[in-house]
Amino acid sequence: MRTRLLASMGLLLALVLAVPQSAANAATPARADAATPSVTPYSLLQMNLCLSGLAGCFGRTQYPKVVDEAIEKVRSAQPDVVTLNEACSGDVERIARETGMDFRFSTVIYNRAQLPCRNPGDRGVFGNGVLTKKAITAVEDRAYTAQLGAEERRYVCVTTEDGIRVCATHLAVGGNAANAANNTAQCAELAAVLAAGAPASPLGIAPTILSGDVNRQGSCASPGYWTERDSAATQQVGIQHTYGTAARLLLPVSTVIPMVYTDHDALLTRALFAPSLSAGIAYVSSVADELAATREIQPSAARDIAKLIDAATMAADLAAYEAVSAVLSGLDYYVTSARPAKVSADAKSQLLALLGSWLGQPTGLRAFTIQLAAQVDAGAVKASTAKQLRALVAGNELGELRAAIADAKPAKVSAAAKQALLPLVDAAALSAKA
Repeated sequence: MRTRLLASMGLLLALVLAVPQSAANAATPARADAATPSVTPYSLLQMNLCLSGLAGCFGRTQYPKVVDEAIEKVRSAQPDVVTLNEACSGDVERIARETGMDFRFSTVIYNRAQLPCRNPGDRGVFGNGVLTKKAITAVEDRAYTAQLGAEERRYVCVTTEDGIRVCATHLAVGGNAANAANNTAQCAELAAVLAAGAPASPLGIAPTILSGDVNRQGSCASPGYWTERDSAATQQVGIQHTYGTAARLLLPVSTVIPMVYTDHDALLTRALFAPSLSAGIAYVSSVADELAATREIQPSAARDIAKLIDAATMAADLAAYEAVSAVLSGLDYYVTSARPAKVSADAKSQLLALLGSWLGQPTGLRAFTIQLAAQVDAGAVKASTAKQLRALVAGNELGELRAAIADAKPAKVSAAAKQALLPLVDAAALSAKA
């Protein structure tokens, strides 16, 4: 299986290199390029502050304690960017001033006019805000087409001097059928905003991160984005989301920060920013090299992985996005299928988490292959049986695959392994029919 995989990747690499020589000369693998920019930590803090003075939640803010609390959270977390909902322009300006951040404010129309914040007044008007450590170089501020009710819903995106697009939004509350339909329509518009400018592939989307109170559990992210939620919150659970470009913001991890003076907890999302697609792949390379140095990956497997990473880098340097996806999918399959003696369970976990940045959550036969590897590592499926099952996966022979698992003797495939694997085969079969 490994030989066939590497042969197919070699063919793919040949296709990648079948480009004008001037372009090919410009492409060099990240492993050989010491000048490749490295990834850096990047974080976003999302807060809904209930500052209008109009909403029922305003009483608990004990103004100005809610603003003081927001400033303290920013100072403590030290995020690169902050997104704010239900804010007031004067309060956002104060938060930015006292934390040393640049900012832009997006005014929300209420009953066809700007809404002055009150109780107390003289705090500016109601809306959403974006604060950034880096200087802001461009702004896009628009209302959604779908609107229902007195409060306008909109989004604001800024581009900072490092080329990252940062957006804040606040979608309509659901509830009855009409409001839910309005929220769904805004969600679809938001997905289009996130997808804007993608040159034929999500891998080519400029680095973008968006956060806000979307008033729904389901994600509005378009293909090529990961989703983080405040699912661990104790207030308004799961409706604040953060979306980031998977190929440029790697390994997202979110933390809920309790808030005392507003009706939403804060959502802090941390990731690794790759200044280019090639830089992200170079980071995978560095992780693989470290695992090889500690013998978590054996030399022969390390060489195979290096070949695939170099092929992905060449494709990325040529903006051959389909080739990048194909090679990374091949690498994902190789790592998943590798025997524990070649690639340890810890190495698999680290590499698959990284590859998941590009490939998303495992579904279909990829989910089956990952689960099969876990069952082999646990001793619940014999290695020889797993080899036969992988051959059926490679041939997309789902009926035969299901029968082989169901009919296998317990010594070959344990009852628990069957219970874990068969639903994944059934799900892949349903997906194939859709």
